[in-house]
Amino acid sequence: MKSYLLLSFFILHLALCSAFAEGKLDVAVSILPQKFLVERIGEDKVSVTSLVGKGQSPATFDPTPKQMVEISNADLFFTIDVPFEKSWIPKIKRSYPKVQVINIASEIEPLKDLSEHAREHHASIDPHVWTTPTNAIKLAKTIHDNLTNYLPSDAELFSRNFKQLSLELEELDKELAGELKDVRNRDFFVFHPSWGHFAKQYGLIQHAIEIDGKEPSAKELAHIVAEAKQLGTKTIFIQREFDTTTAETIASAIGAKVEVINPLSEDYIENLKAATKLIKESLS
Repeated sequence: MKSYLLLSFFILHLALCSAFAEGKLDVAVSILPQKFLVERIGEDKVSVTSLVGKGQSPATFDPTPKQMVEISNADLFFTIDVPFEKSWIPKIKRSYPKVQVINIASEIEPLKDLSEHAREHHASIDPHVWTTPTNAIKLAKTIHDNLTNYLPSDAELFSRNFKQLSLELEELDKELAGELKDVRNRDFFVFHPSWGHFAKQYGLIQHAIEIDGKEPSAKELAHIVAEAKQLGTKTIFIQREFDTTTAETIASAIGAKVEVINPLSEDYIENLKAATKLIKESLS
């Protein structure tokens, strides 16, 4: 029995030493697009956990006890100003002071929804900064810098990966701009205002049905329907994470279809291409 315990201890010791030697960082992120960026830069030097998973909304998300344990074991927690962070980040900082919490969106200029409906509701800042490739490069730079600070021995790898990712995102930006350059109608309707940064980048106008989690009143709904009709809207874009009843009501009233676009996909590059194609088709 004593020999078995000694052997077990020795194996555990080797495993811990091996993990330490590999220099692998445990990184927590809030959403899946961040996971994409961290893994592209960090490769096998990082182990990444996204709190908000597929089909979940950062607007209504609460971490599970298991996820809180994962955060407590993380070296870094990259935040991005999504809604659930407002109440949870102070708790995490108090409970786990050894975890370094870094907001990777801090260098990106805040953006408000400037549509009439949003102004009436005094809409808050749009947190969906990652929906443009140019912003994604800024997010990736902050990730690169922090990974390098923690694992300076892997600085060359992180730098090479960041440069390659930046080139891909620059090409993606040119491709999306080219796709949307010649569309005549610039107005598109969404249920949840996730695409404000995207709209600003490519000269479009986002009209959101829901503002700050509030659905429109009957009077506002009638105004949205009239506006959508006037603009010849063919599509109302939705996310599966939200109730789509109101969007479907508006679509039915104006003879439009309802289409899903997802700002939270981990397949970041292909997802933006697909979303751009759908938006372009709706504006043609």
